[in-house]
Amino acid sequence: MRPLHRPLSAGFALPLAALLACGPADPKGAASGTDSAPAPDTAAPARGALRRVDLPSAPATMLLLTLTPEGVVFEDALAGDFFVDLDPVVGPDEAFRTRVLDAGGAELYRRDTPTPVLVRDFLAHYSGMAGVDILSLLPDLGAFHVFVPQLEGAAAVVFELRDERGVYAEVGRWDPARAPTSPAAPPAAVIGSATLVESGPSDQMLDLTLIGDGYTADEQAAWQADAAALAERVRGAAPLSAFAGRINIHRVDAVSAESGASYDCIGECRFRDIAFRSVFAVNFINEISGTDYRSTTLFQLGQHELDRALAVVPTDLAIVVVNSDKSGGMSIHHAAASNGGATWTDTGVHELGHLLGLLGDEYTADECIRSPAMGLPRNITDAPAAPPWAPWIAAGTPLPTPEGEGFDEAVGAFSSAYNCPDLYRPVQSCRMKSSSSAEFCPVCAEQLVLQITRYTDLAAVTVVPSAEGDLIEIDALGLDHQLSTSTDGRSWAPASTPLRVTGDELYLQIELQTPLVRSPAGLLTEQVHLRRDPAAD
Repeated sequence: MRPLHRPLSAGFALPLAALLACGPADPKGAASGTDSAPAPDTAAPARGALRRVDLPSAPATMLLLTLTPEGVVFEDALAGDFFVDLDPVVGPDEAFRTRVLDAGGAELYRRDTPTPVLVRDFLAHYSGMAGVDILSLLPDLGAFHVFVPQLEGAAAVVFELRDERGVYAEVGRWDPARAPTSPAAPPAAVIGSATLVESGPSDQMLDLTLIGDGYTADEQAAWQADAAALAERVRGAAPLSAFAGRINIHRVDAVSAESGASYDCIGECRFRDIAFRSVFAVNFINEISGTDYRSTTLFQLGQHELDRALAVVPTDLAIVVVNSDKSGGMSIHHAAASNGGATWTDTGVHELGHLLGLLGDEYTADECIRSPAMGLPRNITDAPAAPPWAPWIAAGTPLPTPEGEGFDEAVGAFSSAYNCPDLYRPVQSCRMKSSSSAEFCPVCAEQLVLQITRYTDLAAVTVVPSAEGDLIEIDALGLDHQLSTSTDGRSWAPASTPLRVTGDELYLQIELQTPLVRSPAGLLTEQVHLRRDPAAD
């Protein structure tokens, strides 16, 4: 999925004529059912299949990396049923970039994420307060993963970090020729998996995986019930509910030796033997430093073991459900939520808002942690007079916006947010402010929709072969859309469905409109390039 105003690619601009006709082919001159077959020298030539020739996605390799003070260390590469969407990223760059380059240094692909820098700068903050270098004490906290597409001509994968000046510097690289060709054995803790919701092939869908931690062999039925409850809640939460037709949901079953979180101070503060070592991280910091910080943040110390477990199913994003009565959650490289409390599935949706939408917390209950390298999430601003979500603000709304005073339902710029008194959020109440008391606000919902397009195309195009001309079918999830066609990828003409193609090459442009997105102009655009295979001999 591409933003509307992205420059169009000329692609393979071959001079062709009379490629398509709207509606059935002209029946004049057609042979009747009693006519004899045409003579061999006048028979119509065999025609190949009309196929999509651009690459909407590509098979991918999962790289296991660790961020250290010296840079990024490569740990392992995993093969699996992984795919990455090849469309350009939507919105500003994040703090950590992965770039695929060809032999001449030209960029073939780029993706970014804030998470390694978030971990680094959060740990630096708490290390200063606790008087101990937490990353040195627990180097596993630097572990993370990225997906890298397998592209023809790829010569290097480069990792880059953004500094406080906004400049990216290379901190490591990997040779794509080293990609494994077969999956490794899963961790011993993994005993099974299942697909809970199948919307379509994984190369065309957003694949969300649910995995449990801290469930013993005797608690697997409870885990499966928890996974089913969370899958249902995710599919029913707006705006995700409108795009459920592009989301697969998988479940990975893992057995832990003990029940509960690895560290949650329930009963006693000790480490427990569980599969992926999910800890209430601030509980541990409090214990070793004698502090009393808020302690609902939940994180997996066994990040790479978790990644290896997720590799048994197609995975783009994952939510870890931790079997603990202590309520909590967090989202860094994966989302995590404990199953404690009646509204824990709402916490899971809130954490998915971080992971998928790149959204920030809008409350002020924790430490205010900021750094220029980290930047700000897309629903947070330090410029209340000109917030980045201006298209959502009605004329006459004061900026900054006062609490109450008739602005209960308004989009504006409300203080405070992201645990900082001098930052601003879009609305008074949102799921990113309270995980259980509200839905996603319009600004957060828009970001979720835009970020879904990092994993899947919202308009799915199918070619149905026909003697009268190949029929083009478009599934746009019920969204309003406009169709344009081109023979060269540059000059476009309006078209409508049903659309039949009789020629050998065609470009489609599908502009989708949803009230959930106002930037840019309420439209999202998908481009598709179709070409006919050579006729068989």
